[in-house]
Amino acid sequence: MDNLRHRFGVEQRTVAQSQFIPVIQSDHDLLLRDRKGTGKSFGIAVALASKLAKANDQNSLQRLCVVPNFELATQIGHWMRLLSGGYIQANTSIPAHTLVSAPAPLIESIDTLPFDHLDCIVLEEVDQALRLPARYAPLKKKQKRASNPKPTQPLVGHVLQRGAVRRVVSFCHGGAAEHEGDSKTALIESVAALNDIEGVQNGVLFVNTSVSASDAARQLAEYGLRARDILDYERDSVDKSTKLWIATEFSARGMGISDIDYMIEERSNIGSIQYIFQSE
Repeated sequence: MDNLRHRFGVEQRTVAQSQFIPVIQSDHDLLLRDRKGTGKSFGIAVALASKLAKANDQNSLQRLCVVPNFELATQIGHWMRLLSGGYIQANTSIPAHTLVSAPAPLIESIDTLPFDHLDCIVLEEVDQALRLPARYAPLKKKQKRASNPKPTQPLVGHVLQRGAVRRVVSFCHGGAAEHEGDSKTALIESVAALNDIEGVQNGVLFVNTSVSASDAARQLAEYGLRARDILDYERDSVDKSTKLWIATEFSARGMGISDIDYMIEERSNIGSIQYIFQSE
């Protein structure tokens, strides 16, 4: 903390940094999803710089940090140099203990970089770097993506095949503001995945009032899950073999549905949207 205070005027770590920096410093894999502004990029620099300061061989490539663009690589490299004074390279193929780079320069020199002693890969903004299709994306979209991978994907595949890497640390964004536009799709896919695993027989899906029950039911039907608006439950003409009832906190009031096996609720809080599956 003394170096952080002296170099950057930082008195204490953010909550996120306090949680993930010790994990990076340990021998564990890590996947962190958090909103912007929580100090992920700076935390990466702090964690890697602390490992660099303790390294015996600073000329052997042991840490690889892949970031989306040249500018961020330069920034993280600069922070690390101020924190450790160690041998760090950014956006270059020159061997060093820690290499911070966008994927393009690494791809160009992939056969010459000394990955044999690489211990850890850190992937910043991995969701943007890989941009993998959703689990239930159309087959055509998946095939197109497989034939045109993003640069980070073959890079990571090549490095992992070398067999020396022991840890993978990945960071992605998951803030409420960014995720809100895709929250409905994410909710539908989460429920479909739950049904694939557990086989929902008589569940209730609680959604916020901005979600159309009929639209949600139509999308769930595409995944083979029969769903209806809970307002239809007490109608004699409705097929009671419906697997999932879609409700809001208002439409569910006064409803009596027996033998419910799952209640699925969308909960929004500061920084994330969670899907809570409660088995009854």
